[in-house]
Amino acid sequence: MVQTVNSNGLVTCSGSNGSNSSSSPLKSEVTDLSLLKPGLLVSARVRSVAEEGLVVNFCGLTGVIHKHHLGVEKDESKESKDEDGDAKDSPFVKNQQLLGRVLAVLPAAPPIPPIVQLTLLPHLVEWLPADLEKQAVGDRLEGEILDFQRKYGCRVRCKTEGMIGFCPMSKLADQDQDVAAASVVDGQVAQYRVLSYNFLENTLVLTRRPADLLENTLVSVTELVPGQLVTGTVSKVADHGIHVKLSSYVTGHVHLRQLTDVPLASVPKRLSVGSKVKCRVLHVHQARRQLTLTAKKSLVQSDFQLTSNSSAMLNMVLIGYVSSIHDYGAMVSFYGGARGSWSTKKNRTDSITFRRVQFVVSWDVRLRRSTPSEDAALVFAQHDAYPEANVL
Repeated sequence: MVQTVNSNGLVTCSGSNGSNSSSSPLKSEVTDLSLLKPGLLVSARVRSVAEEGLVVNFCGLTGVIHKHHLGVEKDESKESKDEDGDAKDSPFVKNQQLLGRVLAVLPAAPPIPPIVQLTLLPHLVEWLPADLEKQAVGDRLEGEILDFQRKYGCRVRCKTEGMIGFCPMSKLADQDQDVAAASVVDGQVAQYRVLSYNFLENTLVLTRRPADLLENTLVSVTELVPGQLVTGTVSKVADHGIHVKLSSYVTGHVHLRQLTDVPLASVPKRLSVGSKVKCRVLHVHQARRQLTLTAKKSLVQSDFQLTSNSSAMLNMVLIGYVSSIHDYGAMVSFYGGARGSWSTKKNRTDSITFRRVQFVVSWDVRLRRSTPSEDAALVFAQHDAYPEANVL
């Protein structure tokens, strides 16, 4: 439950299993409005039923519940009103007791009381786990429009899992096209693609822009895997490297050390904003939604990409890059966190040649796995085909 919100917008929350603030509904009258916080469970009584939702009384206050937070789906085409102006076909009636949570408290100038928005959505009232992730980001699905508001977008019922999705206005058509009125009428069926999740509303965030529905369009870094070959456009050049735009939704970073086989002091002039560049995925940081790429020619053109230590067989020749230097030699990294050690003492007698490689981080090396290990730790020896320095 929200405790405080300071002037900088920092929200302080609290939560504990079985606490009165989250599991026992508040029924008594609220005398101090500062105690009314989002997340508070309350017992309410229906005062009136309208097309847009409910007006309820609770704890001596008045609250509103939007139709999208009623937790039920209504057939608005059949909706009618009684003599008092209330919706006749609504599953709610006057004086009905409800259990809801405070969604927002909108302050007003005294003596006008604040506007309190409540929710009846089961996953918020009962803290039920959301099942949105049954549909992965990037999935394509068929959906039927439930309702449309030109300022915001449309709600969609997804036919595969029966989930509810929301397609923003900006995602209904390509940027240079207007949204056709016939394409957003209630009941209209179309193809959509999952962009993200709205866990508060328990809805999928969707797009149906033709450009987003193309097979080669990426909408999330989660659609990529380490070692995958990608092509993009340079969107930014900085001292530390370049940013590569793979789609409207996905941008990756190529560190300066990952631009060329031999490390350079600055970004090559051939790589400017707008330039096309071919890369491979080094790491996918799903939690941070970030992507690390490499443009090293030797790695981009290699036939095999090691993405886990368990995939490296004895005597297999692999291409990686020096990621750190130690007394015993160097650590060599590959894709997705796979890495191994390259020992100078065991695998090299020509120390002069090796030092030239050893103390340059990010140089590419071609190595052969020399030692079997049950714990998947990799130990490499210098590949005989490159006796001079192992530098590609």
